[in-house]
Amino acid sequence: MWNATEAVFSRSSSFRECSEDDEEEALRWAALERLPTYSRVRRGILRGAAGDCSEVDVARLSSGDRTALIDRLLVDSGDAEHFFRRIRQRFDAYLRIFRGRQRKLTILDSIGGIIRPSRMTLLLGPPSSGKTTLLLALAGRLGNNLQSAGIKPDEDLDLFMKALALEGKQTNLVVEYILKLLLVALITMTVFFRTTMHHNSVDDGLVYVGALYFALIMILFNGFTEVSLLITKLPVIYKHRDLNFYPAWTYTIPSWILSIPTSLMETGMWVAVTYYVVGYDPQITRFLSQFLLLFFLHQMALALFRVMASLGRNMIVANTFGSFAMLKVAKYNITLGEAALKEYGMFTESYWFWIGICALFGYTILFNILFTLFLTYLNPLGKQQAVVSKSELKEREKRRKGEKLVIELRSYLSPNILTGTNGKELQKGMVLPFQPLSMSFSNINYYVDVPLLLFMKHGGELIYAGPLGPKSRKLIEFFEVSIEFPYVLVQTLVYGTIFYCMGSFEWSLAKYLWYIFFMYFTLLYFTFFGMMTIAITPNHTVAPIIAAPFYTLWNLFSGFMITHQRIPGWWRWYYWADPISWTLYGLLTSQFGDVDAPMNLSDGIHSVSIKLFLKHHFGFRHEFLGVVAVMVVGFCIIFAVIFDSVVGGCCSTSREHLMPLEKTLASLAGEVQELKSKREAVSRELEAAKDQGLEPKSRVIEWMESIQQLETETGSLNEELSRLKRRGACSSLSANSSSSEQLIRKAEEEVATAGELKRNGEFRKVGFDEKLLKVGLSDETLVPVEALEQLRRHATDGCVSIVGVHGMGLAGKTALLRSLHDDFLKHDTDYDVVIYLEVRGEVMDVQSSLCKELSFPCPETPIERRDLLFGVLSKSNFALLLDDLWEPLNCELVGVPIPDPSTSKIIVASRLEDVCSGMGAQKTIKVEGLAEKQAWDLFKSTLWGRQPNDEDMIIIYRAKAMVFKCGGLAAALVTTAREMKDKKTSTEWKEKGHIMRNAPHELPGMEKEVLGPLKRSYDRLPGDLQKCASCFALQAEGRPISKDQLMELWMGEGIIADFENICDAMSRASHLLQELTAASSIKRLDDETFEMHPMVRAMILWVANGCEEGKNKWYVRVREWVTQTPDAGVWNVAERIALSGNVIEALPDNPDCPKLVYLDLGSNQRLKPIPDGFFDRMPCLRVLNLQHVAIEKIPENIGHLVLLEYLSLCQTRIQTLPSSIRKLANLKHLILRSTNSLRDVAGGIMSGLEKLQWLHMMDSYSGWSTGEPGEMGASLGELEGLGDLRALGITIATVDALRRLCRSRMLAKRTHWLQIEACKGLTSFRIPSSFSLGKAMLNLIELRLHELDKLKEVVFSESAAALSNLKRLRLSDLRSAKLTWRGSCLQNLEELEIEGCNGIDAALIRLKDEGAMDGSQTITILPNLKRIKLKRMQRLQSLSDGDREFAFPRLETMEVEDCPKLRKLSLVAPELKEIRCEVRWWRQLDWEDDRTKCFDKLFKAL
Repeated sequence: MWNATEAVFSRSSSFRECSEDDEEEALRWAALERLPTYSRVRRGILRGAAGDCSEVDVARLSSGDRTALIDRLLVDSGDAEHFFRRIRQRFDAYLRIFRGRQRKLTILDSIGGIIRPSRMTLLLGPPSSGKTTLLLALAGRLGNNLQSAGIKPDEDLDLFMKALALEGKQTNLVVEYILKLLLVALITMTVFFRTTMHHNSVDDGLVYVGALYFALIMILFNGFTEVSLLITKLPVIYKHRDLNFYPAWTYTIPSWILSIPTSLMETGMWVAVTYYVVGYDPQITRFLSQFLLLFFLHQMALALFRVMASLGRNMIVANTFGSFAMLKVAKYNITLGEAALKEYGMFTESYWFWIGICALFGYTILFNILFTLFLTYLNPLGKQQAVVSKSELKEREKRRKGEKLVIELRSYLSPNILTGTNGKELQKGMVLPFQPLSMSFSNINYYVDVPLLLFMKHGGELIYAGPLGPKSRKLIEFFEVSIEFPYVLVQTLVYGTIFYCMGSFEWSLAKYLWYIFFMYFTLLYFTFFGMMTIAITPNHTVAPIIAAPFYTLWNLFSGFMITHQRIPGWWRWYYWADPISWTLYGLLTSQFGDVDAPMNLSDGIHSVSIKLFLKHHFGFRHEFLGVVAVMVVGFCIIFAVIFDSVVGGCCSTSREHLMPLEKTLASLAGEVQELKSKREAVSRELEAAKDQGLEPKSRVIEWMESIQQLETETGSLNEELSRLKRRGACSSLSANSSSSEQLIRKAEEEVATAGELKRNGEFRKVGFDEKLLKVGLSDETLVPVEALEQLRRHATDGCVSIVGVHGMGLAGKTALLRSLHDDFLKHDTDYDVVIYLEVRGEVMDVQSSLCKELSFPCPETPIERRDLLFGVLSKSNFALLLDDLWEPLNCELVGVPIPDPSTSKIIVASRLEDVCSGMGAQKTIKVEGLAEKQAWDLFKSTLWGRQPNDEDMIIIYRAKAMVFKCGGLAAALVTTAREMKDKKTSTEWKEKGHIMRNAPHELPGMEKEVLGPLKRSYDRLPGDLQKCASCFALQAEGRPISKDQLMELWMGEGIIADFENICDAMSRASHLLQELTAASSIKRLDDETFEMHPMVRAMILWVANGCEEGKNKWYVRVREWVTQTPDAGVWNVAERIALSGNVIEALPDNPDCPKLVYLDLGSNQRLKPIPDGFFDRMPCLRVLNLQHVAIEKIPENIGHLVLLEYLSLCQTRIQTLPSSIRKLANLKHLILRSTNSLRDVAGGIMSGLEKLQWLHMMDSYSGWSTGEPGEMGASLGELEGLGDLRALGITIATVDALRRLCRSRMLAKRTHWLQIEACKGLTSFRIPSSFSLGKAMLNLIELRLHELDKLKEVVFSESAAALSNLKRLRLSDLRSAKLTWRGSCLQNLEELEIEGCNGIDAALIRLKDEGAMDGSQTITILPNLKRIKLKRMQRLQSLSDGDREFAFPRLETMEVEDCPKLRKLSLVAPELKEIRCEVRWWRQLDWEDDRTKCFDKLFKAL
């Protein structure tokens, strides 16, 4: 349409006739009309495909909405005719007729057409034909007396025009403006620097006057920008005023108020930067006084220039007024110069400051009042009407009404109207001697060919008009550069002569010519500088911003405000580079440099000649005049040459560059024409499909939209080609000759796009039956988006025939398959048959369902059904989606052929990963529910609807906790949200949140919609797997559980029994975890950690409690900040109680627990001593966990737990084991790890634990006796008597005990964890050869060396038996030991911790036997090491040994703490993911080191 923002955004734009009273639509438009202007111009009414209307943001229209809008405007009718008619109706409705006081005058009638954006449009017509009226109408500027009939907007055209107008580029100049002001302030600060400002003479005072004057000039004329800004806004303001939208004061008052912060900012910034640095009075009151004065000056200036703009109403007149303002200021400067000193009559009384403030404030009020009056009563400049004769008016009326009009030749030729004998007017006309015929043409492209050479100045002044010819370029070049010479000369002569005569200069021809010379070249270099600035900047808006600081600095450094002798040395160079300084030098020297007449000084006593005054005060010498003249001319040449080189280089592309582009565009046009023909055929097919009640497939719609977009792009390329031709191959897209090459590449891309569209333009079907869709609009939010995108990729992969989808129940698998089914129907695919089937029952049931879906009669026998299905499907391209499979389906028995991956697909969905594998799926997708944001959006929309809610933050927090509990399960989210719909208070949300956390089955609908479907998966698990899953439910919700922890739990529950060693037990645990993961009961986080879904955990607890029948059979409150144990009723009925991770302080004295088999009190660090009678009445207890509890004593009655099989006391503070523990005859697992306070284990205790399989006492009791006479306490011999012992963790404190342990084949084989500490006679330790560790302890997985004060070295030596199962090595508090590497042992070590080993200094590990190395600079040791920790290593300096660097190819994590001298990371670790350390240490690393630089992105704070 047109690119005038004011016209598009006017309330009268884009109207259509309204013949019926559509109340709803009228209300919608009324609401839109009431919006503020800023919002109204960005909002529109969009009509949807179903005819419904909605309010939309024009700037955020989606591509689909834009396409639909264009389709309704253009495509629906097959060509642009319908669009033109709607535009014409718009003009007709708005511009049709108005009535005068006495008679009706039709100004415009049946006017129609398209005014395209970003194009110049020529409007032709004879005088009084309505051209001005049409333009005023388009601009919304018709007079108040013009009326239009009852009309309302056409929503499509309204959106179309607003969208076009909003797509224009806007330039924000605020940042550049502020930077300019700040830049100038900083320079001013350094020019009038306080160290160069003195107070000794009148001349010193004049420098301060210059500084003050420059500040006044800057602040005053900063307001000059208001002129151009206001003149730009005047058309809109006048329109609002004339259409009675807003009175003028609604603009003037807010603009005044809003300018106050601007004034505060500008003046504050100026004064803050310059005041104290320049050296003004340091008193804060004087500082504030200058700030206040400049503030009111700026306010007055803004108001003054607004008055100029509102009075002038265009830039020419307003700039003229601005010139008068400058003259006034110049005069005021002389007054200030005289008033600066007392000798010049300065008012010294303090009240004159306040008089000045009041005067400025009064002017501000006055100017704003005048501003309001001018906007209220003045109209835009220019003619708005034309005169129409009565006869021509009558002739127009007859033409408009279609009456016969005959024009006679003689009347036509006669200048006067002839009248008949009866006094009536004769009709003008012409009698034609032939039958008049008419012809019409369609699809005609026309243009107005004006032979195009016209030169006009800005503002419309015509410079040249003549024919266009081969030499026109020379003429253009002449006018670009040469035309300015005579033009500026005329200006100089007119202005210079008048001013020279009135300025009382000496009447000398030579001096007059010098004056004209300097004024001429001054105006000329200003002209060329402006032209150069526009040439080197992107547009004319940016050019003034770039030029303005130069103008300001030229004035500052001209030598007038501060002479060049007073300018600081660091800025004096700019004085000689300043064109104005040379102009001032030339003007003053040429007029007064040779005058010897005396002039009185300011004291009125002394005098000096003018010549000497110029020399001493300004430094001007008359003999230097020739050099000054050359410099002024030189500036003109420099600016002109730069302008010419920039402009000349812009148009260097030759005609040959455009020939390939024209050829490519011609080819593209042919392709587009073929596509348009194909599109018309497809459109006819779509119409036929709609008649049959089918919906168009989205792929067809996308294909048609792509053709439309291709047409648009082709048109844009043709426009660019036209611009290149018009501008002599100088493209508007780029300032260099590569523009045509860019367009060629773009055109070639469009040709390729057209070819692809032709290939994709063959459709089997263009429509589908909407009744076959499986997913309703309300169900689309239930589909996991990421999984759907992944499934779509696999479903279109020509190499994949079967895709498996697996995941826990309710995760979204069904929604996923249904959505894909609908995708196949909506999009044009190659499938003949698309079937979605929920598998129920056996093969026969599946056959019957398939026959029904295919609309075939179902044969009686399975074989007949198989043959029928196989015959049909083998000849078809099919997509078969099988949902809810619990076991693999034999497709051959059903009659489903193995699909060809290029033509057919089978998609299967199951809760079991093994089912997908059994179906032969080449690709599998794990569905884990909705993502976090999608889940929150679903919960919010179900709970509060689509409108934004105003709930308080506490409710929002509790709502998010509920969403987390639902874990992305759509059914759980919807069920919970529906229950919370009527809950408005925080108390209600808290109560329901407690139920959701501990007993979600109590929420209405939760059992049926969520827990029941999840139970189906749990019921299908074998018994052992159900027990394994139950152990997850006894742990904290949402917290990962390690494989080691799970192995211990399952061994305690008896699920893992009769294992040979730890590796065997771990293998069984891994297998069980794999089974649970495949059944979607748990989720694998990494190789070592797993977690259970919150709702699966809730389901297991619900089932464990008998589905409500046996409430509190399992009482689980883990990590919930519980402070008290349950009441006696719970203890009495509970079978399992889990209370770990809470803040319980006391236990009941003697609870009655007849059914209790599992009790977990771990990690209750506030727990007080256990009552003596606590274990008396727990006869069935089998599992007891007291780990990480701050108890120091175990009551003796623990011996009553005769059925106890698992006891964990690790990380407690117990000092002795009660002797009654020997009574635990069924105890199989005793965990005493990290009980380093344990000092007393009586002899005979261990021998009583005959069924013990697992004893873990690393970092625990170390006083094991070897059986020698006189030794006290538990002995290693007792452990040898435990025939069922499979895993041993032990701490050894003597060399004899260590030697005894290693020599015992039974104990050495069972030892999995070994800690050696405080062995006084141990000075050297070789791994693995010392004490034959490598040969004896084949199952050792962890070794610790701790507090061995006499140990001098730890040697990693080569050995055939290299402790192949050792995974963890910890060296701590080895004060004198060094580490030495001699061989390739510990090949499977995964974790290395070194702490407090201050004997290690220059190198972490020293290399020995270097001659045996391969000579390389990088040595690979510990090839499977994944984690290394270095702590309290005060002397460690390097991780390498000299030039030899260590390589750890699988290292992932490194932790460094308190290693102050380690400055370089000299190691090779390509898999390292994080370095956990202190910030201080990280910063002091040597980042100049190349190896250290490799790890600069891996920091993670401890």
